[in-house]
Amino acid sequence: MMDRDRIKEIVEAGPCPAGMDEKVLAFASGEMKNRDERIATLAHIALCDHCRYLYEDYPAIEEAVNDTYPSAEAAEIGLTIDGDFLFPAAAFLSERPVAGVLGKEKSGVAAFTVPLGKGTSSITAIRSRGGVDLEIRHGDPAARFYLVGATGYAMEHPSDGVVRFHNVRPGRYALSPELREFMFITIE
Repeated sequence: MMDRDRIKEIVEAGPCPAGMDEKVLAFASGEMKNRDERIATLAHIALCDHCRYLYEDYPAIEEAVNDTYPSAEAAEIGLTIDGDFLFPAAAFLSERPVAGVLGKEKSGVAAFTVPLGKGTSSITAIRSRGGVDLEIRHGDPAARFYLVGATGYAMEHPSDGVVRFHNVRPGRYALSPELREFMFITIE
């Protein structure tokens, strides 16, 4: 059952301005097979609150209809850049299924353990000259990862079990192993 704050967020999000509801549901159900269409839909979900809520609540909708899927929201972490320093954004530490943060002090590195898919992923964010470098360790050391944002996407293969994205600029991104499940990363 949803709490009042969650219902308020959903109502305040309003309808999808792009009318992407059906595509989001096809993405959530696994019916969308075309890679480019999946990437475009994931990019839209990262930017549209209505569609993000629709995606997150899809398991609950299916559970109500089929009584088979557990309900889950996409995890989200936030990072704030302050000069040469990087620290976890406080707004993201108590909301949503977020992970354990290994440090809350201002430093050049922030590390998280995030629920992603059937397991957890370890994400290390390192302040870089161009923004933030992300290092991801996932339960499937061979999984390709996609980082999808408003201006496009990057896809990286693991090297020695670690996926690296370099110089990620401030913005909101969806991070996805093999375009199957995803989480959000916000860099301010």
